Amino acid sequence: MSGLESFVQNYGYGALLLGTILEGETVLILAGIMAHMGLMKLPAVILVAFAGSLLGDQLYFFWGRRQGTVLLEKHPVWKRRSEKVYRALRRYRNGIMLGFRFVYGMRTITPLILGMDRSIPARWFFLLNAAGAALWSIAIALGGYYFGEVLKIFLEDIRRYEVELLLVIVLIGAVVRLVIRYREKKKAA
Repeated sequence: MSGLESFVQNYGYGALLLGTILEGETVLILAGIMAHMGLMKLPAVILVAFAGSLLGDQLYFFWGRRQGTVLLEKHPVWKRRSEKVYRALRRYRNGIMLGFRFVYGMRTITPLILGMDRSIPARWFFLLNAAGAALWSIAIALGGYYFGEVLKIFLEDIRRYEVELLLVIVLIGAVVRLVIRYREKKKAA
């Protein structure tokens, strides 16, 4: 058993759960690729990602409900992002609750802001959050799974052109080195 297989067997689903609780896109894409390689089971990847995503966003929602204002004051980056969320919330409240996790970099701040909005019932957020988590888990896991197939084909093609590819890399490196050397001489003069 290879090191990767051993790691995935011992920690794969736990790492996926933790990764999807926090932010998750990269972890879920990698898990989808691993499912394509046969190291993980795709239905289990989707289920674990759903659970982690739902749990994480519910935690952020209730964290926002309890301490949202204090958190925004402590984190200036979150405060700047929150302004974007507030503007969008006025127009697309339900759509945002359903699809915020598809917008990279907004997954943590959005449920926090939604939790601060006392006019949003916790049950309603849970229902839309669960639907969004299901859509996200399926879409991203399948994306990783099918990317695994593309990656496999790509790597097979690269093997056929190893020598040519190596020559191109060496040539690019030589050109970069010449440009750097030229700029250094020009600065020194």
